[in-house]
Amino acid sequence: MNRALPTRLLAAYDGLLTRHRLATTTVSGALLGGAGDVVVQHAAASSDVDRTAAFFIFGGVLTGPINYRWLDFLAAASRSIAPQGGAASLAAKVALQSTVMQPLIYLPSFYLTNALVRRWSVAEAAEHVRAEYADTLRRLWLFWTPSVCFAFGVLPLRLQAVFFAGVGFAWNVVLSAYNGAGPQRVASVSQEQ
Repeated sequence: MNRALPTRLLAAYDGLLTRHRLATTTVSGALLGGAGDVVVQHAAASSDVDRTAAFFIFGGVLTGPINYRWLDFLAAASRSIAPQGGAASLAAKVALQSTVMQPLIYLPSFYLTNALVRRWSVAEAAEHVRAEYADTLRRLWLFWTPSVCFAFGVLPLRLQAVFFAGVGFAWNVVLSAYNGAGPQRVASVSQEQ
């Protein structure tokens, strides 16, 4: 394989991020978000189109418009909190990501998207939140904190949302398996019926 091709493709993608960050991150997030769920459903030999649509939409909305605004806000906030930059700035970003974004924006957006796309009743949505929120947030912190530290410590702003979308692919596999399509969950549900 020509080694120049991957380099040219990455350069073209980086150019898109530079010129059209919102559109590029939205499409990337949607594709990776839906793909993570498809991988788990395929492994479980199941097919829930509404759930895959929810992951697709959530990935696009989170990686695109939400992270577009959030990451810009976070960069400005960290400059205000830690104008000297360095470790203090990184700590501020990680703290805000863990205490504001993940519990107050990310998870509510995830449950709202699923409720709307999958047509959950208010009672069903409330039950999902009650049963899953705390465990999902703990898993989210464990899974995402190293990636967040890397992204905020090493990557330029234009690459952070796309990096998160890539890591999100793996997270969506974990989240999908935990929330219903994993082989164990499918087996336990089929045994209950």
